[in-house]
Amino acid sequence: MITLDPNKTVRQFYEEVFEKYLTSEYNEKPIHGGGGRTYRTPKDMALKSIEYFEARHSTGLPPTLQTYQVFMKFFSKEAFYRYRADVKQYQPDFSEIVNIVVAVCEAEISDGLFDKNRVNGVKFLLSCNYQGWVPVEKTIVENHEIQVTIGSTKGSTETE
Repeated sequence: MITLDPNKTVRQFYEEVFEKYLTSEYNEKPIHGGGGRTYRTPKDMALKSIEYFEARHSTGLPPTLQTYQVFMKFFSKEAFYRYRADVKQYQPDFSEIVNIVVAVCEAEISDGLFDKNRVNGVKFLLSCNYQGWVPVEKTIVENHEIQVTIGSTKGSTETE
């Protein structure tokens, strides 16, 4: 879990993360055409995202993009990622929220790389769901010269 200030709640932490969107005014009439969208304003999406992170933290499990998308009622990856570029109204705010969510989920998941019981599952999850994340394993090969002497040592006598 992301290290939180012990004097703040999980909600307060994420309210700071999404502060820009919570304090902005989004008063324009929705732009119609090209299909509907689940969240009318970045503020709506930020509030629901905070609710998700708070709920997920209470379970003790890290947030993932899959559980986030279901919680947010995005039933395909494309529906979620449309907010990054395809939703023209209130850009770049929607795009920034998508980037924040991806960064938080990736950070939470990647913390599992330090747990030897979860490392393989975490590598798989990161490589499948996060663009550009490729596990790199290095093998170190060292060459050493070893001298082996077979026979008697100086000063010993042979007996038959």
